[in-house]
Amino acid sequence: MEQPFAGGVHGSMNRFGRLRWPRRWFLLGISMLVSSGVFAQEARFADPARLVGVVRDAESSAPLTGAAVLLAAADSMTYGAATDERGQYTIAAVPSGRYALTVSFLGYEPFRDSLMLREGEERALPVALSPVPAELTGVTVEAAPPVTSPVGLIRVRPADFAILPTPDPTGDLASVLTLQPGVVNLGDRGGELYVRGGLPTENLVLVDGMRLFRPFHIVGFYSAVPTDIIQYADVYAGGFGARYGGRISSVVDVTTQTGSKQRFRGSASVAPFLTAVHVDGPLAPGHVSFVASARESVIERLGESVLGEPFPYRFGDLFGKVHARLSPTAFFTASGLVTHDEGALSGTLTGENHIEWSNAAGAARFFYMPPTLASALDVSISYSDYTSSFAPEFGPERASRVTSFGGEFALDYLLGAHEVRLAFAGQTLLFDFTSAEVEGLLEDNVTEGTAYVDTRFEFDRVQIEPGIRFQFFPSQARSVSIEPRLRTAWTPVRDQTISVAVGRYRQEVLGLSELQDIGDVFTIWAGVPAGRPLPTAVHLVAGWQGRLGARAQAGVEGYIKDLSGMALLVGDRGVVYTDGLVRGLDLRASAERGVLRGDVVYGYSATTYTDNLGTYRPPHDRRHRLGLVGSIEAGQWRLRARWQVAAGGPFTRIVGSYRALDSLDPDGEFLTDPGRPVLLTESTPFVGRTPSYHRLDLSVERVFAFRAATLTLHGSLVNAYDRPNFFYYDALRANRIDQFPLIPTLGLRVEVE
Repeated sequence: MEQPFAGGVHGSMNRFGRLRWPRRWFLLGISMLVSSGVFAQEARFADPARLVGVVRDAESSAPLTGAAVLLAAADSMTYGAATDERGQYTIAAVPSGRYALTVSFLGYEPFRDSLMLREGEERALPVALSPVPAELTGVTVEAAPPVTSPVGLIRVRPADFAILPTPDPTGDLASVLTLQPGVVNLGDRGGELYVRGGLPTENLVLVDGMRLFRPFHIVGFYSAVPTDIIQYADVYAGGFGARYGGRISSVVDVTTQTGSKQRFRGSASVAPFLTAVHVDGPLAPGHVSFVASARESVIERLGESVLGEPFPYRFGDLFGKVHARLSPTAFFTASGLVTHDEGALSGTLTGENHIEWSNAAGAARFFYMPPTLASALDVSISYSDYTSSFAPEFGPERASRVTSFGGEFALDYLLGAHEVRLAFAGQTLLFDFTSAEVEGLLEDNVTEGTAYVDTRFEFDRVQIEPGIRFQFFPSQARSVSIEPRLRTAWTPVRDQTISVAVGRYRQEVLGLSELQDIGDVFTIWAGVPAGRPLPTAVHLVAGWQGRLGARAQAGVEGYIKDLSGMALLVGDRGVVYTDGLVRGLDLRASAERGVLRGDVVYGYSATTYTDNLGTYRPPHDRRHRLGLVGSIEAGQWRLRARWQVAAGGPFTRIVGSYRALDSLDPDGEFLTDPGRPVLLTESTPFVGRTPSYHRLDLSVERVFAFRAATLTLHGSLVNAYDRPNFFYYDALRANRIDQFPLIPTLGLRVEVE
């Protein structure tokens, strides 16, 4: 019997073959599987979670750079990140689910936990790691800090001080700064640093947010910041971002260490230049800690026996800090710093050309990161007072004082691998000075308001940091200063980075020192006169940094600074307003092998000023600088050496002198006063050249470790081969003043914990 539809079905099978319907169902099934997989993946990644936070030391609350944060899922998928220089981390695009969290850092107990991340969740998870005395066993994920730094930035960490010779066991920030290829110091005394063609008064120096108007001591080996209190220091030689303003040359931003919240620690040292004491520990164990540091010079008492001649310098500093951990995501700090200096660049402490200065500064900061938001609140206030006086042998005494009050309110947003900082700030500066050479400058005050946006966007191999800063000057009725900034970095391959930075900078205050006489280090701070444009600089910096094999790294940076509206104090010409151009190239390389380490730095810089005096090179235009550093650390012995060479700098030649006599007095009697000596100089300034400079410094240390203490015996030779390096010429006495001769030192340091 013929089946209904049989022929139709049979005919269909004959046309298409026996696999027609199975093929259709097979293709439909494959499509559904693929679609379901796609939809599942889309559902899985449609709204991923994100984990952000800060990793800190549990005792000191200091941020840990290079800590590894790892999320491991049950299906063996892992997601991770390393913390940046602020201890922050971000793990973005994490699928929802349960994860095992491990946070680790070499020398610290790993933190382990499990957490559940839901779709679209943004969780802030701060972590505190506890230090351990020995390297840990077990699972430890170690992420080394990045090899390279953004262009224009020198990152100084405590380990950087260990390779440099110093005249005492404590070390100092100045030893690292003076080694940098773009930094020029005109002598061992006076405390002046010129960064890539800029003036010392164009450098912004911050210590825990405190502004220091004169951050270096009268002896050039020392700054106001001993190494014992430094957590890290970021030194921007140019091209810095929008969060910094008010100076047009460079930034030195020092973050100090936080005291231990679990145990007391201390150290003391004595050496021919100075004595030092440092102590830190808990005020409320686990919650509040303190740091205290004091240094005082002794070289003014020992100088004649060590050098065979008077050493007319006295200096010292005091530092204190309190840190309170308010919660796992919040802390409060208060810091204070006091410095004092006095002496004469020749003579005795109470002799002619006597100069004194002091700093007194304080700052407080509150930081809070909400546990459920990827953002942070950062509020700070600061105070700084700088006073100085100068009593020249001939002429009236001069004095200057500047006081500043300021504060900042900032919000940080962590957007995956990106960061946005919005901030508002204000500052008032009060000036008071006595000097006939700077009539017309503002002696009252300057008030400025600031708003800025500083951002950082990180992609696969590219980092972009655009920013903009707005400066308002209500006390001077000036127009708003708009200062755009941009920093970019490209990493084409691992450990090789090419960077570029450009920005516009303005400065609302003037710092005036006698440009023609480096023996006169007195500085007058004042506001820019009404009607005068603000000093302005445009920076362009480009460079490369990277590794050269497993044990070496190198970097090169080129830079241009276009300067305008700068104020200079030039001899009897008084205040001169000038424009300038700086071009330079910095090279650096370092290598390690076993117990040996070597560093080479070279800097070329050409600085020219143009004003009504013509076009000329200023005294700090020392075109070539070379530095060689070597260190050996074998067991308990440490040997360090540094050799520096610098080209001579311009100076103004003196052609004669005379004594300026007043006219007859009203009674017609002749004056018996011999008059004030006046120097006659060449009409064209700075055409002479000082001799080149070179010096070798050596130091050796032997460490003795005991159960309750560590003792370090330190010896050094400053200017080891007694090179008579020229400092300046006292024309009135026809006397050449050289920099420090050979100085042997022997010091002792004791550390207890």
